[in-house]
Amino acid sequence: MLEEFFESPFRIHELREGPDGRLMEGFAKELCQAGYAEITARRHIRAAEHLIHWTARKGKTVAALDERMIEEFVGHLNRCRCPRYGVALLDFASLWV
Repeated sequence: MLEEFFESPFRIHELREGPDGRLMEGFAKELCQAGYAEITARRHIRAAEHLIHWTARKGKTVAALDERMIEEFVGHLNRCRCPRYGVALLDFASLWV
């Protein structure tokens, strides 16, 4: 389903082969079935990718997320310096969690 939102084979491969790639594919499928517009779905996928990146840096998986970790991630968004995740995305990601 990632093909519904991304044209680049490299980008699709990157999302599928990254940490929790199966979750990304399933998330894209849910967004597609819910009728999300391409740009909105891509932003949601990017925000999910950021959360997965952050949890991996913490040595955790998305499956281990609990309320405390979500609150920690929200705090992280205020001071984020993660490579590949810009300020515009941070505003969107804070709405997502």
